[in-house]
Amino acid sequence: MTRYTIASSRRWTPSTMELPRTTSLLCRYNHCRHSFFLINHSLAFISYQINTGLSNRVKRLNPAWNDKDKSTDARFEEAIKLTGSELVSKIDFYKNAWLPARTLVEQAIHNRHQVDPSGEIVRFTVGGCPWQDHVFQIERERQLEPNIKFAIYEDDNGQWRVQAVPVSQGSFASRLPLPEAWRGLNTDVLSGISGIPGCVFCHHSGFIGGNSSYEGALQMARFTLQMAAASITPADHQEVKNL
Repeated sequence: MTRYTIASSRRWTPSTMELPRTTSLLCRYNHCRHSFFLINHSLAFISYQINTGLSNRVKRLNPAWNDKDKSTDARFEEAIKLTGSELVSKIDFYKNAWLPARTLVEQAIHNRHQVDPSGEIVRFTVGGCPWQDHVFQIERERQLEPNIKFAIYEDDNGQWRVQAVPVSQGSFASRLPLPEAWRGLNTDVLSGISGIPGCVFCHHSGFIGGNSSYEGALQMARFTLQMAAASITPADHQEVKNL
């Protein structure tokens, strides 16, 4: 992503605008930029207000207090188009992507004990499907215990992802994140720390990791389950790795 600031894009500097106003405006800009960053990096659970939703976008179509043109007819039409396109997009997604994924998730949950005896790991035959809603719904419908902790699937590059199930739909917190000692590491360093060959990365929040093979991704999920079952702390990680 290209870095740019209000100062560079608008040619604003403290010499052309009062410093307090510049500072205040830059704070608002940084708030918006940080919101995008937190969403992109699955860190929005941090105490931070996200204000880029549909209602906020519609609200910003209203005339500003100092606009000379206060007419709202054209702005109202623009709001209708914005909300209408959002609704059509959602309906299309639910009909053509979300609903068909239910079958894949049902199959994965049915076969979960073939993936791991714990029943806490599922493997999706197709990567990229919207699975989280369905997992939560099927867990409630079937009263599954224990609940599912990890989903494993192949990405578009032929590598395998191990993704932690969130505590609830839309949450950035995981039921069981990947070990703290792995987070932010990648490739050979991660493989060395974990003792699992083929590691690609582990996200710094622990909600997702990658491996070059299915077996490696499965090992990453299983190891995390073992650590949780034994209540292993990061200091004990090396000892467990050598078991």
